[in-house]
Amino acid sequence: MQSKGSIRSTNKVVLTINIILDLCLIFGYLGEVLKGLKSPSYFLIFLAITVIPMAIGVFSYFKEKAGKNIKYITLVGYLILYIFVMFTSDRQMVYVYFFPIILMYYLYFDLGIIVWSCSIISVVNVAKMAYFILVLKHNSPTMMTDYTIQFAAVFLFSYALIISTKLSNRFNKENMDGISSEKQKQEQILADVLKIATIMDKNSRDVHTIVGELASSSEIISNAVNEISCGVVQTAESIQNQSSMTKNIHALIMDASQLSDKMDKLSHDSSMALEEGTTHVRELSDKAVTVSEKSQYAYNKMQELMEKAHEIQNITDMITGISEQTNMLSLNASIEAARAGENGRGFAVVADEIRKLATQSKDSASSIAEILEALEKKASRASDAVATLKEINEQQTGLIINTKQVFEGLSDKMTRFNENVALVNKRIVDIVESNNRIIDSINEISALSEEATANAEEAGAMTTLSKEKSVQARVLVNELIETSTSMNKYL
Repeated sequence: MQSKGSIRSTNKVVLTINIILDLCLIFGYLGEVLKGLKSPSYFLIFLAITVIPMAIGVFSYFKEKAGKNIKYITLVGYLILYIFVMFTSDRQMVYVYFFPIILMYYLYFDLGIIVWSCSIISVVNVAKMAYFILVLKHNSPTMMTDYTIQFAAVFLFSYALIISTKLSNRFNKENMDGISSEKQKQEQILADVLKIATIMDKNSRDVHTIVGELASSSEIISNAVNEISCGVVQTAESIQNQSSMTKNIHALIMDASQLSDKMDKLSHDSSMALEEGTTHVRELSDKAVTVSEKSQYAYNKMQELMEKAHEIQNITDMITGISEQTNMLSLNASIEAARAGENGRGFAVVADEIRKLATQSKDSASSIAEILEALEKKASRASDAVATLKEINEQQTGLIINTKQVFEGLSDKMTRFNENVALVNKRIVDIVESNNRIIDSINEISALSEEATANAEEAGAMTTLSKEKSVQARVLVNELIETSTSMNKYL
């Protein structure tokens, strides 16, 4: 059962959507008339079918906004318009006019109006399909597919709308029954609560009176106040001791701060020395590379010298061979000169001189060979020494590189150490500031403790009748608890 407010809102929505849809149809068909697709007489009939039911519906709405007849007036008018359009238009898709308008009437939760309106729409669509198939012979395969889609869409939409309305009505009825049962239960709870509230009001007034009496006399708690006063005195003494210890801590922190500053300076000096050592190691590494290059150059030159010595040795061997051949030739020349007698004497002298030169050349070549042999031995030893020097230099270069890496690693670690020292200095400064604030707070607490001692002594004179009144209050409170327990059955 809908309330008048919901019916009024639903009527307004239905009329608004009807008006919008009718205006769209009117302007659409007016366009077709202007294009010559529809005749003016057809448009006038269409306009009358559209405007008259809508005017009646609007008039009924303003006469009685929550009127129940508005849904019948607007629905009947739209069904007449739908039947007229379905049988006078040659467009296949006009059947979809049914979907947006009939869905609005779902808001009324009226199963009857949904059932008979969907039934009429289904009959109209079946009649139109039969008319087009049997009378107009529009039964091509494409048209038959369109008819199948049209029938399925109308039938399934109608079926879904009817089922949805039926389920909604059932759910609404169940909700209303639940609300009614819950309402009865709440009325019973309210009656019990009112009864309990009466008792609680009376007891609360009594408790209020007792509390007023307790506020004027509280001698019963004087012993507790005295104990508090003693505790406050002890607290004041503890605060004084803490203040002394805090000052000692402050002195220790200041000493630690000075040591931290010295450590920061030493760390900075160490970092500078380490940086200088790293620079020297880098220079030594560069020099070692240069020495290695020079050693390689000397080694290469010694190899070239040994190769040249071999070449000279070959030339010396060649000279020795030539001198031996020359000596042999001079001997043969001397023999031939002796045979020639007096005529070959001059030739024998020349041959003898040639033999002497050959002998001298051979001796010189032998001396050169000995010198070259000694030079080759020395060059070989020098080459071995240079190779050994080169190997040692390479090892030295590797050690220098490793030392350089160690110095660089130490430099990185020293940098992080400096950062940590700076962080420690900052933390110590923060600790000093925090300790100063603690000292100030302890001084304030000491002053407050003295004030609390005075207040405790003053409160010790106001505790006489509160025990008896608290017993009465406990009885009343127990009654309140028992009364409140009776409400647990509603939880």
